[in-house]
Amino acid sequence: MTSASSPSARVNQSASYTGALLTAAALAALAALLIVVLLSGRELTATLGDLTQAPDHATNHLRLLSVLIAGPALCAALAALGMWRVIWVARVTRYMRFMRAYCQDRLRRDAPLISLGLIPMGAPLDATDTGRAPRPMAALLAERPQALLLGEMGAGKTTALLSYAHTLSQRSALARLLFGVGREPLPMLVSLPGLARWLAADASPVPYLADLLARLGTAGLSARADRLLRAGRLALLCDDYDHLDDDQREIINQALRMLREPPYSASRVIVACESDAYAAVVDDLGPLGQFSAIELAPIPLDDLTRALRKRQSARRRTKEKKGLAVGPVLGDLHDRPLGESLATAALAAALTETLDAGERVAWGRATLLRDALRLDSASAATRDLDSAADGDAVDMDAEPALVWAALAASLQESRSGYLPLDPTRTTGECALDWLTSFPPPAPTDFALSVAPDLPLARVERDIQVGLRTGMLRRSLDGLTLSFGSQLAQIAAAAWWLDQRDDGLGRLNSRLLRPQWAAPVALWAGAHENPHDLAQRIFRVANSPSSIAPRAGIADSQEVYPQTLALALGAVLEGVAPRIAHMIARQETQRHAFLLAQQGLRDLLDAAVVYGADPARRLRLSRALARVQQEVGREFVAALGWLARERALERILRAQLVIALGLTATPQALSELMTLLSESDPTIRQAVEQALIYADARAIPALHTEARAANPQARKRAEEALRLLTGVAPSAGEAANSAALASLNSPDAAQRRVAVTTLSAIGASEALNDLIARLDDTNGEVRRAAAAALGQLGGKRALLALRKRAASDDVELRLAVAQALGMDPAPASTPALLRLLKDRDARVRAAAATALGLVADKRAVGPLREASEDADPWVRHAAQTSVRRYTRI
Repeated sequence: MTSASSPSARVNQSASYTGALLTAAALAALAALLIVVLLSGRELTATLGDLTQAPDHATNHLRLLSVLIAGPALCAALAALGMWRVIWVARVTRYMRFMRAYCQDRLRRDAPLISLGLIPMGAPLDATDTGRAPRPMAALLAERPQALLLGEMGAGKTTALLSYAHTLSQRSALARLLFGVGREPLPMLVSLPGLARWLAADASPVPYLADLLARLGTAGLSARADRLLRAGRLALLCDDYDHLDDDQREIINQALRMLREPPYSASRVIVACESDAYAAVVDDLGPLGQFSAIELAPIPLDDLTRALRKRQSARRRTKEKKGLAVGPVLGDLHDRPLGESLATAALAAALTETLDAGERVAWGRATLLRDALRLDSASAATRDLDSAADGDAVDMDAEPALVWAALAASLQESRSGYLPLDPTRTTGECALDWLTSFPPPAPTDFALSVAPDLPLARVERDIQVGLRTGMLRRSLDGLTLSFGSQLAQIAAAAWWLDQRDDGLGRLNSRLLRPQWAAPVALWAGAHENPHDLAQRIFRVANSPSSIAPRAGIADSQEVYPQTLALALGAVLEGVAPRIAHMIARQETQRHAFLLAQQGLRDLLDAAVVYGADPARRLRLSRALARVQQEVGREFVAALGWLARERALERILRAQLVIALGLTATPQALSELMTLLSESDPTIRQAVEQALIYADARAIPALHTEARAANPQARKRAEEALRLLTGVAPSAGEAANSAALASLNSPDAAQRRVAVTTLSAIGASEALNDLIARLDDTNGEVRRAAAAALGQLGGKRALLALRKRAASDDVELRLAVAQALGMDPAPASTPALLRLLKDRDARVRAAAATALGLVADKRAVGPLREASEDADPWVRHAAQTSVRRYTRI
């Protein structure tokens, strides 16, 4: 590997440090000698005269001679030690100064949320820290020397690493000089793809770290890389783990394993990885599986809105004073699907930049990313972007977005998150070679227009433009080039599809591959007619036998559901923001509003019909889940948001609900839970059908909802559990296993849900556990257990209930009275007669009703007495029961 710092430069630098040490020692020795001479001049003159006349008298002057020799020598040693300390502080300060400046520049350019006061926040995923409020990411990383930083695409993982590196490098040079560097960690931003390329030729990461220290600091610092690593003085902030392929991941895992073992076990390592990639390789993480996992917290929409409005107000006042035109005012972000996307840092940053430029707020994620890309490209063309290759002025009409889009499409096609660089060649040459080897695909099978010509001079210039604007970033090791964020790459790839589409030809079947799902969705989302484009996508499924091999699909039967799922994801990306915009502007009576719904219904009709067949349902469910994984949470968020929107047609809302059940991912089921309390019978029926389609996968979500604070939500969840476990055997088995595991949970709400579930599925094998729950410390659990035993029935259950008829808990006595009426038995009569005289009117009424069901002649007299009770409900229940006896 070639380093940016030449060996000769390092040798000269090292020699200058050695010369500085010798010079300091010589000057200190001379100064000490001069002081000795000045203080002991007469004695020294006499001693020299005596030694000249009688050399054998030297032993008489040992003290003076020792002072004359040892004093300068000691001063020289102290001076050399002090100079070595100054040199070491200078080395560390030089490196830290570079890191501070680099991080400040990157954060200022690429992280506008920092300027708004929205710093990266996170929460540990450790079992002991579950439920804690998010904390500043820098503090969390400082507490965990070996951490795995997780976040979704564009969540701000790189920003969090930069922010932490900036925090570590803020100590002043004066403080280091006065107090030393101590155990101060040196942050190192490591590109894991670059490290993997290095390790392909060298098994140890130490030479790579030494080379990086030489690039960014000094040769003297580089020479001590191994020692610094052993002492835990290097904080390795590793990015882009999710960009590694399988072979590279194994290489990196071996390097991380080496850093966890002696002599490097004190190493400080933080690895950033995308949440979906982490979930996909969680069983193959190697040493990363032992790291402390920390997840980036989403951006609070309310905090973002307040910060943006505060900035807008300040800028409006400034412009008004100068008599300048003011931009649009930020409206309510909660009334549009974009609000879901803005929890992602990259989207929130794009919104901040577009607002700063005076742009209006987009209604959807795709249009926002398109606006940000267009803004970056347009603003870059107005800067001083003369190419170093030809020295000519920039053509203002040739915006750099075309090269960015071509590179993004090429990387997307090759399933790569970075472009490998050769340090011996220019970045433009490497990019052009890559584009030649991996040409970006045309969106149609037979493109009518010729692919644009991208000469080296333009590629070189536009790559440098991307680096200046932050659209592109080059790793500090000089070995990789990537986009500023994965979302930026996807948005640029979507722009390429839009620019190269002729609007007529059949779409390229390669777009069905997983890596193209997100660009295709963003392409449709920013398209003028997203439903038309979605139908073009859907038509790709017309020839499944020929499409399958080109799309990388092993089974031709998977072509239809995968194409349908992709088309549905694409139309939702575009239609949901348009529908939201028209509803906000009260344009629901316009033809465009009906047309948008019809475009969505066409695809939902196909999904509902296809999913109604049990043999096909699993294929469609897998395809929908894959699209959600690739496109992001916006897919199911749009389904849920539209399903709750009452301005839409009822049948369309029902289809959207069923689509959530067909998707059946945890996020989709979470959206489905928000619809449990719908009062519309059509929507309630659709929710029940969606739960049946979701089958056992809906059980965890229903358990969570059944623990909600809202009584109505709890009731609906328990009803849904009974329905689902009654019609779906696999759901009943899953519910039974989950409930049995939760019966002894420390969470009372979880125990109550477990009891309710076991009751719903009639789990007689859990009878002993349910009887034990009658004595639970929580009243709600005791009452739920009583109801469950009443439903299960049987001698043992009724005996346990009758024993609790004298409980001090009035609510339990009420539950016992009601439960004894569920399985009427003459043996329960004595207990019910005691309850008929209870001091609580509700208990007396329940006992009267239960006695009417028991049909025991012994209850007639007491019931007639209860017919004269002071409480009207007790009287009514007793009179009703007496009439039953008269009919016997």
